[in-house]
Amino acid sequence: WVISAMPPQLTGKACRDVVYHILDSFNDDSHSYGEAVPDSDTVRKRVALVMARAGAIKRGQLLSTADMEHIVSELFRLPESNLGPDGKTIMCLLKTDVLDGSFGY
Repeated sequence: WVISAMPPQLTGKACRDVVYHILDSFNDDSHSYGEAVPDSDTVRKRVALVMARAGAIKRGQLLSTADMEHIVSELFRLPESNLGPDGKTIMCLLKTDVLDGSFGY
């Protein structure tokens, strides 16, 4: 494998750490011990997931209003806007009656 490019927000130590996380994600996969090397689609998905996590906004990171609006608009452009790259739910829509019931109204 050859790394020919990295996202611009990943520089220096962060770039090195992402590469280590990618390699670790294959070493730690207990389901692949003794099996053949994963196919290229599996490798691409795993690399994309590790890079998405590395490039994610960290808890407590301050964002401008423009940054927040951009992130939300990009989120709603996705076909599955309620799921993260790992398939976990990141957002759910609640109806007002559900909220009202939760607060005793």
